[in-house]
Amino acid sequence: MIQRRKVQVSKTYEERRRVRQGDFEYLVDDDDRTAWISEGHCGGARVYTMPGKVTIEGVEYTITSVEIGAYRTSHDTNLEEVYFPDSYEYFDKYTFCCSPIRKVRLGKGFRHYMYWTLRSAVPDVKVEIDAGNPYIKMSDDGHMVLSKDGMELIYLVHDMEEVYVPEVVKSVLGCAISCNHKLKRLHMPGTLKEIATDGIMENVSLERLVLRSDAVVMADDRDLDTLPLSFCHLFVPRHLIPQYRSDPCWGKFKYVDAMEDLDKK
Repeated sequence: MIQRRKVQVSKTYEERRRVRQGDFEYLVDDDDRTAWISEGHCGGARVYTMPGKVTIEGVEYTITSVEIGAYRTSHDTNLEEVYFPDSYEYFDKYTFCCSPIRKVRLGKGFRHYMYWTLRSAVPDVKVEIDAGNPYIKMSDDGHMVLSKDGMELIYLVHDMEEVYVPEVVKSVLGCAISCNHKLKRLHMPGTLKEIATDGIMENVSLERLVLRSDAVVMADDRDLDTLPLSFCHLFVPRHLIPQYRSDPCWGKFKYVDAMEDLDKK
């Protein structure tokens, strides 16, 4: 079973040196001269570009990350647009939890999109990823963050009633489609092979889940237990219905129906 992607760093959170400078606090790695922002604020700006470098004790550090809740201050309640330089690889969940974010632009170095990174954002938040980023990209419809090759669904940005995951996607990563209150109909592509732990958890309004793959999709029963199994209809290829009904995970659905019948409606 695939697991949530982790960012490789030179030193861990605990190993880094903590430095306070003015209103900001950093976690620095003195060996590779990188810094993470653990506390900061945008000074009440509506449009804000994250700092790319910081000089501490006469030494320049490249900023590569911003940590959980770092901009959780009353100064940031007007923040609507955030731009990340190419040096950033990551920003953690709840980073801007007081801010009604409407637009985010990620640079070329960004590698990982964290679950709940933008849970404070407006429902129609716009996410842009530099076309030169070799790690991730936006889906053509602007609703999903994908791996650069399109084979991994990393995160569903918007909570919508109906979602079509693009063809080519083989894996839905952990927490990629989770805790969406509006989601009623979820259509998976024929290329899908597996759904990671917590990949589709707690979609409490889900009425229809369509799996078009020509083989039983791998999933975690802990994940499926959080879905409304008593009324959500699972649609799969007709010849796979017996396998899905006998599967220890998928067999928990009360209704397992033929995808071909759905296509006729």
